[in-house]
Amino acid sequence: MTDLHGAAGAAPAAASTHSGRDLRLPGWSGNLNSERVERDQVMCQARGSAAGRQLQRCFPRWEQAFEHLSWRALVGLARNEPVDPNDRDLWRTTDEHAQAVLRRHGITLNPRHLTLAAVGGLIDGQARADRDAGLDWTRIAAPASRLDEKLRRAHAEVPVDLADPAVFGDVAAQRRALATQLGLPTGQADDLSRWVLAHPDQFDPAQLRSWRIASPTWLQMAGEQLDAVGRVERPVALFVMPAGRGDGWQLTPVLSLDAIRQGGREAYRRLLDVLRELKTLEAGSELFKRALAELSRAQGVVLGNVGTFVTASCDPAALLNSKAMLAKALVRQGLVEEAMRGGGDGLPLLRGKVAQTLAGVASEEQALVFCDRVWCLRYLAATLRDRHGIDARVADGTMRTSEFEELKREFSAGELPILCLSPIGQEGHNLQAASVLLHLDLPWVPTGLEQRVGRAARPGSARGWVQTYIPYIRGGGIEHVVSILSPRGGEHHQILDSFEGVRAAQSTIATQLAEITGQVGDAKDHNGFAASAARLRVAASVFGG
Repeated sequence: MTDLHGAAGAAPAAASTHSGRDLRLPGWSGNLNSERVERDQVMCQARGSAAGRQLQRCFPRWEQAFEHLSWRALVGLARNEPVDPNDRDLWRTTDEHAQAVLRRHGITLNPRHLTLAAVGGLIDGQARADRDAGLDWTRIAAPASRLDEKLRRAHAEVPVDLADPAVFGDVAAQRRALATQLGLPTGQADDLSRWVLAHPDQFDPAQLRSWRIASPTWLQMAGEQLDAVGRVERPVALFVMPAGRGDGWQLTPVLSLDAIRQGGREAYRRLLDVLRELKTLEAGSELFKRALAELSRAQGVVLGNVGTFVTASCDPAALLNSKAMLAKALVRQGLVEEAMRGGGDGLPLLRGKVAQTLAGVASEEQALVFCDRVWCLRYLAATLRDRHGIDARVADGTMRTSEFEELKREFSAGELPILCLSPIGQEGHNLQAASVLLHLDLPWVPTGLEQRVGRAARPGSARGWVQTYIPYIRGGGIEHVVSILSPRGGEHHQILDSFEGVRAAQSTIATQLAEITGQVGDAKDHNGFAASAARLRVAASVFGG
């Protein structure tokens, strides 16, 4: 049986790493399998306690409830200490807390489909319902059946109206909710237009604008209501859609991939033209202000396309959640779905390889995974859990401070093998337990890379070295980022791998950047950009390439 109080004065255990050096972490056995065994043992004790049985009474049909509890909650239950299911710190994440509330009402809906406001309303509303029903979670009821009538009153009504499309952040879920509200067949939900989602009170099944263009319902009605097209003198890349303001219709450019590619090239050329034009204009003049506005528009298009390119290179599945025009066009044309199976095992190529790499080191090392694209981290963490049985968590902007602090505590204690960090966790946090860093993407400036490495390589680290991985696909977006990052970082490469500064030949990041930078330089040279190639080769030589 697991000792829940710990052994006083126990010496920190040591484990062997792939480098042959001892890895010493206070209170960590170095064997993550034993940590999982310990959690399972504590969970078993928690389930068997009177406090645990009382908590389980909230959701008798949800057998996995205890798997979503925080470590502190499990320990408390194992000691037979009563817990409040409305305590935010009882659950590992806000989503898991919201899921618990839904399960109390027998609902299996994924809370990620809800808006943040709806999740907050769900959690706060259930706490109020428990208080109004007279539930006292500070003591253990005996017999437990005494809670049943109060639980029935607390569960009489779901705290938020799940029939209201506005509580959903996912468009497909909004359509399903509205279809139910309007009494439409389930199969017709996807035919509803975005306009009617924004104006549900103006839904008219006889109006074309209530239906998504080119959907089966829209096509049937268009054939009945619109006159046949006569002679087409010149085809244009436009289609009709409901007007954004007022009644009627408006013409909108077709968002085909070819059209967006052409638009992207034109936006880039326009961006260069405006930059040259700005140099000739008087600062503060009316023409200068107009040029700045045009510059902003062109920058938006160019940066949006670059962002989509980099995201697709990291994990094409993340484009399914993007609102960028280019991303939507890639999804519509089936290219994203095809790329998502590119690894041969039903996974995107890079994600499959990264998951295998992390699974190989997780038995002996702890890893931090960095990426500015949250969905890339979420998909990777899910793959590690589902395919490899490895506990991996994501710290992103949806977390409360207390939740992030709990993750940091678990990671520092050796209870969590892999922690995935979005930008919120890449600065100002001490995570010296990590001996492996993996960058799914790279920041555009050296200081961003310095901040990432500084999470583990800093004074007081458990060891003086960190193994670094920068996985990438040749010809993809990371090469483009490196072509910007490397020349900027070449002058001070010593900050990239150690807080003390190391020679490039001893720096894993420096040598990896040197290799990638050299490959990008060769590609630039091959495509006729000799000046850019020369600049990149200089940067590669600084890094030791």
